[in-house]
Amino acid sequence: MSAYDASNLTVDGSIKVVSALPTTPTNITFAVVGGNTLQISWPSGYTGWRLEGQTNSLNVGISATWFTVPGSTTTNQMYLPINPANPTAFYRLANP
Repeated sequence: MSAYDASNLTVDGSIKVVSALPTTPTNITFAVVGGNTLQISWPSGYTGWRLEGQTNSLNVGISATWFTVPGSTTTNQMYLPINPANPTAFYRLANP
């Protein structure tokens, strides 16, 4: 995802890319808030990347099936409920 300058669109039909998302991986950090909420965050320059997650049984571990956490591409932090019924939960940050 990039930011664009369309101020010359009606003048000469041009659009300029003014910023682009980083392409190198970064770390995510986490904290438990209030005992039942997981706060996951990453640097603000990576807003536009997507947080992906998966929950599996204990005997499976990490699999190839990831889902995009809704709303994660428009922010750099998420607050997710901790569900005791999910024995494992994994998260990663992915470049769009």
